[in-house]
Amino acid sequence: MKNIVTSNLLNSKNTLYIEWEVTQKCNYRCSYCSAYDILGKNEIPWNKKKYILDELNKSKYNILLYLLGGEPTISKDYFKILDYIDFLNKKNNYQKFKCYISTNFSQNEVFYKNHPSYKTELIHWLSLHPEYLNLNEIENKINILLQKDIKFIFAPMIKKEFIDSAKKLYNLAKKYNLDYYPQIIVIEKDGHYWASDEKFYKKNLFLFENEKLEIKENNIFIPYHQYFLNIELQNKKNYDCWNSYFEIYWDGSITSRCRNINYKFLPINFFKEFKITKLKCNRDFCDDYTLIHMYKKET
Repeated sequence: MKNIVTSNLLNSKNTLYIEWEVTQKCNYRCSYCSAYDILGKNEIPWNKKKYILDELNKSKYNILLYLLGGEPTISKDYFKILDYIDFLNKKNNYQKFKCYISTNFSQNEVFYKNHPSYKTELIHWLSLHPEYLNLNEIENKINILLQKDIKFIFAPMIKKEFIDSAKKLYNLAKKYNLDYYPQIIVIEKDGHYWASDEKFYKKNLFLFENEKLEIKENNIFIPYHQYFLNIELQNKKNYDCWNSYFEIYWDGSITSRCRNINYKFLPINFFKEFKITKLKCNRDFCDDYTLIHMYKKET
């Protein structure tokens, strides 16, 4: 990929992309979850979470913050985090922070009816898990989000054992004309992988179609779901990107998600002097699904 085209949410020349595991608590135990064995009750107190946000705010870069868990909405400090991000943006007098919330959408209707509105650009990433689906409840809550003008992305997990549910979710997305970002075919306990079952993937390719999501290669836009069937593209090396992708664990430690960084863990205050460095990646294929999902046709 000689040129990466990003959405306006991720300008990789001046934005740090941060995944933050705000809690290890989760009310689901999906059989395919790569974090299944480490889910627990671990969560740092609010004053340490506030410190992390204050340190991020010191960065000269914009922050695209992706709240993860466990399940972030069941964190005792979920609304405190959103309130404080909103406060920092108001204090900065611009949208320094933009925020995604990766949620299993398990909270009840009252939770979303009472969910505050924020000036901060806030997008709920609805990661719908096939082992815990109630389609009627999902549709009711989607209507609440639409009525309240809460931004969200409809992102079902697709697993061949639950193909009927996947088709119903696909039809639901079409019915409401939702931003549909189907997630991944999964392998039991081995994490999440695209096209882990190529035969199934090809047979059900329509479930992965997303006309809004494309990858640019030699000035030609290729539909994202087709990209994974193109072996020549997958075998390309030297991706041209910006190494600005980090993860903060529940205890406040940090690691880079890019394989090319030499130092594994960094103290939180590294943001004070952090510089984004352009590099040539030696990976055969960038398989980080979440980050690639930010890449769109719009520049």
